[in-house]
Amino acid sequence: MNHKKNEKVRPSNCLTVKLKKNAFLMGLALTLTVFVARTVRADEQAVLSLGGMFSDHAVIQRDKPIIVWGKASPESEITVTLDQTKSSAKAGADGNWRIELSAMKAGGPYEITVQSGDKSIKLSDILIGDVWLCSGQSNMQMAVRSSNNAQQEIATADYPNIRIFRVGNNPSLVHVDEVEGQWNQVSPQTIPSFSAVGYFFGRELYKETNIPIGLIDNSWGGMPAESYTSRATLEADPDYKPILDRCERALANFDKDVADYEKEMAEYEQKKGLPAEAPPKYMTDPGNSGLNKGWAEHDFDDTAWKTMKLPMLWEDAGLKIDGAVWFRKSVSIPPEWAGKELTLSLGQIDDFDTTYFDGKQIGDTHGGVEESYMILRKYPIPADVAVAGSHVIAVRVFDHFGGGGIYSGPIQIKPSDDSVKPTDLASDWRYQIEVSRPQPANSPGGPRKPLGDKAPNNPAALWNGMTEPIHPFAVKGVIWYQGESNAGRAYQYRKLFTEMIGDWRKLWGDDLPFFFVQLANFTKAQTDPGEQSAWAELREAQDMALKLPLTALAAAIDIGDADDIHPKDKQTVGHRLALGALAIAYGKPVVYQGPTYDSIKIEGDAIRIFFKHTDGGLKGKGDKLTGFVIAGEDKQWRRADAVINGETVVVKSAEVPRPVAVRYGWANNPPVSLYNGKDLPAPPFRSDDWPASTTNNK
Repeated sequence: MNHKKNEKVRPSNCLTVKLKKNAFLMGLALTLTVFVARTVRADEQAVLSLGGMFSDHAVIQRDKPIIVWGKASPESEITVTLDQTKSSAKAGADGNWRIELSAMKAGGPYEITVQSGDKSIKLSDILIGDVWLCSGQSNMQMAVRSSNNAQQEIATADYPNIRIFRVGNNPSLVHVDEVEGQWNQVSPQTIPSFSAVGYFFGRELYKETNIPIGLIDNSWGGMPAESYTSRATLEADPDYKPILDRCERALANFDKDVADYEKEMAEYEQKKGLPAEAPPKYMTDPGNSGLNKGWAEHDFDDTAWKTMKLPMLWEDAGLKIDGAVWFRKSVSIPPEWAGKELTLSLGQIDDFDTTYFDGKQIGDTHGGVEESYMILRKYPIPADVAVAGSHVIAVRVFDHFGGGGIYSGPIQIKPSDDSVKPTDLASDWRYQIEVSRPQPANSPGGPRKPLGDKAPNNPAALWNGMTEPIHPFAVKGVIWYQGESNAGRAYQYRKLFTEMIGDWRKLWGDDLPFFFVQLANFTKAQTDPGEQSAWAELREAQDMALKLPLTALAAAIDIGDADDIHPKDKQTVGHRLALGALAIAYGKPVVYQGPTYDSIKIEGDAIRIFFKHTDGGLKGKGDKLTGFVIAGEDKQWRRADAVINGETVVVKSAEVPRPVAVRYGWANNPPVSLYNGKDLPAPPFRSDDWPASTTNNK
C-alpha cells in the first residue's frame, strides 16, 4: 500500500536565496492555499490512511512497543487491532494520529486492522521479527542480479519469512512525513533488484535465528555521508560549513546552470549526430532488421552466434552498448504437452522486447509501456503450435540506455494450467547484435542536468526524505556500506561518520546497533610502499568509529576488484556483517572481527605488533606475509619483512635500522596476507599519527 507523501515546510539555509527571490509569490501562494484548503475541507475529512511503512507482508520489530500512525478525519476516533492487541486514540486537528501497541514476541502471520467510523483498512500476512535498515551508497544498493552467482542466488531465493522493503527515492531539503514503498516476501520474482548485501546479510541471520527478518533498503549510489546526516548536526559544526556553502552556491546558480546545461546539451546532440528533439541519453530504435534476416525463424542457422548465460545484463557479459540484441534458444516440447496452451516466462527485460516462437510473434512489451524494465514477461504459446518436438524461441531486446538484456528470472516454459513442472531455460542462449552504439563514458551520456533542490547529494537530502520519515517504525539495527564518495575528505569523515550515527541513534535510541563495511581494495594493485592514500585514510576513519558502542566493522580489503568499484562478492560482505550482528546484537559466541591493531613495541631494529581479535591464532596467506612497511624518524617508508611470532607480528627492514612506525595495507589496493584462525582478515592500520593527505579537505 503506497501513500502520498505529506511534506512539512521547514526551510533550510540552502533555500534562503530562493525564498528571498520568491517572497511575494510565496505570500500569494499562501493566501490561495488557505482559500483552497477551506473549499476542500470536506474532502480531507474522508481520509483514512496508514503511514508509508505499513503494507501487507510487513515485518514489525519484536520486543519493542509497536507504533502505528497515519491520517484520518480531524478529531476522529481510530482503533488499531493487531492479533489480540487493541488500542484507540483520536486524530489531531490536522488529521494525524499515532497509536502505540504493546511489544510482541516473534511470530505471525497476523492481521492489522485500522477502524475509524465506517472506514477501515486491513493488512494481512504481518510477521513479528527483527527489522534491519540497510543503507549507504552504490555498494549497498548493488542488486542481487549483479552479484556473484546471481542466477543461482535468484533461483533459490525462496524465503517467505524474509521480507524486503525498498524506500522510494525522494531527496528533499525539508522534512518529509512519509516514505513510499511496499513490503514483499523474498522470492525469485522479488529479489533480483534488491540490495545484495542486505539480502545475504538477512538470509544468514534468518538461518541462524529462525526469526522473521525484515530488510529496509534506503541506499542511493554515489551519495556522501552528509546526505544522510541531519541539517542541525551539519549547522552546529563549523567544519561542515564548506558542505553547506557548496549547496548554497549550487542553488543560487541553478537557473544559470540549467541554461548552461541546455546549451551544452544542444552541442552534444549535434556532435553525436542525434536528432535535436531526442535526449542524447536515449537511443532511438531504428527498426527490426533482424526479422527481415530470418533471425526469428525455426530453421535459421545460428551456430556462428556467440552464447550468453541468461538471465544477465549484457553489460556483465562485456557488451557495453545500447541497442538491439537477438537471443535464440532451442526447446523441446514433450508429447504430454502437445496441444496445450503453454506459457513462456522471460523474467524482467531491460527495456523492450518482441518475442517469437518458431518465427511467429507471441508477445511484445514496447516503448509505450511504462517502467517496462520492471515487468515480468509472460507470453502465451497457442495450443495449435505447441506440437511435440523441437522449437525455437527468439527474443529481440532493445535497450535505449543504461543496462540492457534479459536480466532476471524466472526463464521457463510450461503448460498454462500448471499441471507439470516447468522446463528451465535459464542457461546458455545464442545471441547476435542487430544494431548498437557504444555507451557514453559518462553513462547514460551527455551533460548532467542540474537537479537543484532535488539533488540527492545535497546535505541532509536523504536524511529528510528517506531516513527520518522511516521513524517511528522500530528497527533492530543498521548495516552500512558507504565511504567511497567521502574518500577525498577522509579526515573530515572521522567526525562526520560518528555524528551521522549519532543522528540515527537520536531517532532509534542509543542502543541501536550499527555495523559497517570498510572500503574494499580498488584500483591497480600496489606492491611498493606508499605514503598517501585517501582510501586508506577513509578506512582509518571507519575504524575509528568502533569507539562507539554496539558497532562492528566488516573488513573487505581482500575481496575487492582492481577494475570495479563495485566488487561482485557481496556474499562474503553479508556474511561478515552478519557475524558482527550475531555477536553484538544477538549475543552469540561467534568470532566477528579479524586481527585488529592494538599497539607496538620497538625492539632494536624491529617492531613487534600486538593485536586484538586473534581468535584461533594469527596466520598468513601466501608464501610470506606482505603489506607491511616501516619508517624511521625520516618518515621514509620501506617495505618490511614480517613474521608471525605467537600472537604478534615482528617486522624489520635492512633499510630502516631504527624504525619508529609501521603501516599495514596502507594503499587503495594493497597486498594483504594477515588473518586470524577464523579466516577473517586484518583491517589496514598504521601506528603513526603523521599528517594525513586529506587533513585540510572540507
